[in-house]
Amino acid sequence: MIRSSYFSNPKHALKDPIHGTNALKKNIEIYPYGGADVIKNTAITSFIKNRFSNIVVTVDYDKYDQVKKSLTSIGFIEGKTLIPVGKNETGKKLIEGLLPVDIKNTVRSKHPDIVDAAMENSSDKKDAQNALKKKYLEEFKANAKPGDAHFGEFYKLVRKINVNFK
Repeated sequence: MIRSSYFSNPKHALKDPIHGTNALKKNIEIYPYGGADVIKNTAITSFIKNRFSNIVVTVDYDKYDQVKKSLTSIGFIEGKTLIPVGKNETGKKLIEGLLPVDIKNTVRSKHPDIVDAAMENSSDKKDAQNALKKKYLEEFKANAKPGDAHFGEFYKLVRKINVNFK
């Protein structure tokens, strides 16, 4: 159970053989789960965990502490079947924290109005953050090249995920 379009994008899917040994294993299914509030519901998560023989949950670092206790209480193992995504650094605690700087800088320079709105404390902040995420994904899909320069951080995550699946 992995929940990101960065993994499943048809053009640059990490399952694509072009990624070689860094590709996500073919037998891994990717399901979006709707965020931290859904996944920390242990009744639902236990049901899903018991239904599938192999399951890995990825959670952005910014929500990791909110879900860690409930998920480890039902048997998920930190760093193995419960994996934080992003970097535990300021400004990089979301999956977007894995994007290369050139991708983010291109989006920021093309859409400074969205960046400004995403930083404000206003009612439009969440919408602007979502618009920025969409722009990052579009830019990544259009311009990312397989290899460490663009996918290096994703490859590290894929290796952590792949060890759980035979």
